[in-house]
Amino acid sequence: MLLLGNAFFTTISMLTGIVLARWLGREGRGLVALFATTPQIIFRFSNMGVGSAVSYYLGRKQYETSVVLSSALAFGAVSSTAATVLLFLLIPPSSEYWEGIPLWALISICPLTIAVLWQNIGTRFHMALFHVHYSALSRIIQGLVRFCFILLLVIALRFGVTGAIVSSCLELVVACVVVLFLAGRYVNIEYTLNVKLIYRLMHYGIRNWLFMLFAGVNTHIGIYLLNYYSDAGAVGLFATGQGFCLFLMMVPEAWTSLLLPRVAGSDPNTINEQTLRLCRNGLLILLVLGGLIMLAAPTMVTLLYGQAFAQSTRVVWVIMPGLLFLHIYRVLAVDFAGRARQIIPIITSLTSLVVNILVGIVLIPRNAWYGGIVGASLALTFSTLLMAVIISVFYSKNWNVSLRKLFFINADDITFYKSRLSRLISNKDRNIQSKGKGE
Repeated sequence: MLLLGNAFFTTISMLTGIVLARWLGREGRGLVALFATTPQIIFRFSNMGVGSAVSYYLGRKQYETSVVLSSALAFGAVSSTAATVLLFLLIPPSSEYWEGIPLWALISICPLTIAVLWQNIGTRFHMALFHVHYSALSRIIQGLVRFCFILLLVIALRFGVTGAIVSSCLELVVACVVVLFLAGRYVNIEYTLNVKLIYRLMHYGIRNWLFMLFAGVNTHIGIYLLNYYSDAGAVGLFATGQGFCLFLMMVPEAWTSLLLPRVAGSDPNTINEQTLRLCRNGLLILLVLGGLIMLAAPTMVTLLYGQAFAQSTRVVWVIMPGLLFLHIYRVLAVDFAGRARQIIPIITSLTSLVVNILVGIVLIPRNAWYGGIVGASLALTFSTLLMAVIISVFYSKNWNVSLRKLFFINADDITFYKSRLSRLISNKDRNIQSKGKGE
């Protein structure tokens, strides 16, 4: 169900990207991407891993559910506000960096960042309690709100970049309200601080926050480097190609959301076979899907986004291999986090982020490479591949597991696929026979 919700949301996001690309052009698409990404980036800095801490402590059942959720929400509001204020002290709204984005939109970034963090906490809450259908429902509603308001404000009313920014704001607010409303059906949300619990949430969460921060910034830092070294047009090309590839990430996201509370509730000193299965089977599925997307990219990008975005195909070709192996990092990082051993994902993601920035600084200014988009793509691919390799080696050494069990399917997996296929065929034959008897 969660995969269905993520698939719907990602599909709607792609359709929205197509509409924005065709109606706003490369520069307008770049401005919208810059605004929409900013609350997400601030969230990476301000969340302190509180969402993961909620999953961890609910999985371990050490505190009452309502106390965990209420304390996390209150802390999230404070940390998000502080991080947003710090950003605008460093880069004032009057700075040329924000040129083209209205002042009211910049002011709205603070409440939007709170909404993003609260949505994350609410989603983690539902995942820890295995309310998968509620998380899926919130994603579906968020996607519908985004697309409907884009159609209304950008196409019907022709508000251009302003309409797209308003749509982005409404989408985040509605998603937050839906998630918390559904959570409120199970617990009494008091928005109060339990100091002792907050300390425990931060003690665990800040370590999760560090590796999620480094990994999240690693994925999006190319947009900001391009905006600095090139222009909004290059940002639009890169964001379009990257968004085309990130469509695949809905698959591992659905898996890893449920993995953390399961690992947290199990013996921390024994290997989790589910982690190994997720790594190798997920990688196989993503390699097949990713290969198909790379083959179809030249036609699909031009057809969907228009000839002006044809160069985004190069972004797809370059960053797809790295994003596929990002799946390995995500699964293993969650496994380490479920055992409260986050130091390994921290080292891995920080190393990759530094490499991404250094390679980007070298390659992006090479304007002959299509305004730097190929340089930014190469930097992202190299850093994500490095991230997957480093954490895989750590995991292999820690549990004395061969890398083959992480990357390649085995006989047990094939047997599982055969049994599933046989069951599917058997059920289909049974349905056909039932229909025949009915007639």
